[in-house]
Amino acid sequence: MGRPNRLMGTLVLPPPELAPTFIGGTLGALTLDGVGPGDLQLDLLQAVVDRFGGAAAHPVREVEPCDASTVRERITDPALLHQLANLVIVLELTLHPLAPELERHAERFLLEAGVHSSYLSIVRDTA
Repeated sequence: MGRPNRLMGTLVLPPPELAPTFIGGTLGALTLDGVGPGDLQLDLLQAVVDRFGGAAAHPVREVEPCDASTVRERITDPALLHQLANLVIVLELTLHPLAPELERHAERFLLEAGVHSSYLSIVRDTA
């Protein structure tokens, strides 16, 4: 069916020991001034975690958002960081229209975490 799309790639799952950091990083990218994702975003994140986490699935509402430096320190696989960015983008789309302050926060968060995604602005412009 053709070559894999360089921008989207394939699904990369965090190993069980990195799942809390992956989830916490996703939440951290979408939490600004103590206000985080709503029920829709948390339910969607939980569905993804349940579907792909198997027996190691974590309840996302029990995971605290973590900061970008924690993500950068613990998640060193560029493909996994890219996957985290993909998940943040999907959740951002469910918040459309995205508040400009949250947009800037999420972008800074991902850059500080070590994600270098040239397509962040493309997705936002398309939405």
